[in-house]
Amino acid sequence: MLALALASCEAPYRRPYYALAEQFYVAGDYTHAIQMYLEALRLKDKRPEALYGLAMSYYKTGKLEEAMYAFEKVIELEPKRESAYERLASVHLDLGNPDTAIALSLKAIELDPDFVEAYNTLGHGLFAVGNLDSAEAMFLHSVALAKTVSRQDRQTSFPVIYLDEQAEAYNGLGEIALSRKEYSSALEKFGVALEFVNDWETPWINKGRTYEELGNAQSAIVCYRRAIELAPKVTESYKSLADLYRRTGKDGDALDVYTDAVRENPDDIDAYYGLADLNVKRRDYVHAASALENVMQVSPDDPEGYFRAGKLRMLQSDFDRAIVYYNRALDVDPHHAESLNGLGEAQKAKGNQKEAEKLFLRAFEADSTYTLPLRNLGSLLLSVGREKEGLAWYNKAADLGDIDALIFLRSWESKHKHE
Repeated sequence: MLALALASCEAPYRRPYYALAEQFYVAGDYTHAIQMYLEALRLKDKRPEALYGLAMSYYKTGKLEEAMYAFEKVIELEPKRESAYERLASVHLDLGNPDTAIALSLKAIELDPDFVEAYNTLGHGLFAVGNLDSAEAMFLHSVALAKTVSRQDRQTSFPVIYLDEQAEAYNGLGEIALSRKEYSSALEKFGVALEFVNDWETPWINKGRTYEELGNAQSAIVCYRRAIELAPKVTESYKSLADLYRRTGKDGDALDVYTDAVRENPDDIDAYYGLADLNVKRRDYVHAASALENVMQVSPDDPEGYFRAGKLRMLQSDFDRAIVYYNRALDVDPHHAESLNGLGEAQKAKGNQKEAEKLFLRAFEADSTYTLPLRNLGSLLLSVGREKEGLAWYNKAADLGDIDALIFLRSWESKHKHE
């Protein structure tokens, strides 16, 4: 957690830390801005702007928990600072807390009924909870307000034109139209957003998705490529383009896109997973393993990378190594059902049937909606002559909606009906 009072950094600057932090922030060097803001706060700089700048810098670098804490501290110091409520609302949207974001946006609007950005943030929150009509009303109000309000920037006294806010509102309206399958309207709204801010990647991504819905893969590719050109470190653009290539059978192009993604952003886990999946499909297990090793280095506290590495070793019949990876996943999350099931499969492959049986049961106990362990348990019991028990587990899986279990049971019944 953020340690505002204790944080320190070694920097041979003689100029005031707050002024340096502001310069770094304006230059887009948010990492050094954070260091300077923290140093200013450590030296008991009383300006709330230092704390606000720190919060914004954390937000810009994707450190959402730290940003949330810092914005909360700003609100403690300045409970009527509407922008802090709106920015904190945006953080909660990114953290998947739309209800909290809605409440904070409403508070910002209560403090300043002409706060254009807050209506957009409120619109995003309402959209996230499925209230499309209210979200649409907020975005439309934001557009109307942006055309009539002329607030003065607090630092420069220049008028605020609200180009970004109008672009955001039209992008939100486009997303609503897309969710309603009103594709022509969606394309129109995204186009208007780009008229206001033509170098913003998000409307380009959304245009690409709309073209995909219309079956126009070539236009979608152009949009995704444009988004990547504008924001080469944004994961979403690469994922959308690579997924499209994979759906249209262009695995080689998808492989190139994922490779570009990790070159631009070495922390892009989705791209590493994509590389792993495609290399497994090509039976290039060496490069698949390399991609998964990168995942485990980038995100050592996520069991998914270890689990996938275990699956890869199973494909290579390296059961001992698979067991090592599955156990590493379980060290991170002892209730990771997929890893428990994978560990059971590895033990079964090694002939340890009793251990495998226990692990399949543990996997189902960890996730009662996960039916693969039930099929695995049924298969194991049938293989050792415990027919009644094995079929019972297949039936349980079928009752939970497992189509493969149902197909097996029908095949079994057909094969044994005359016995």
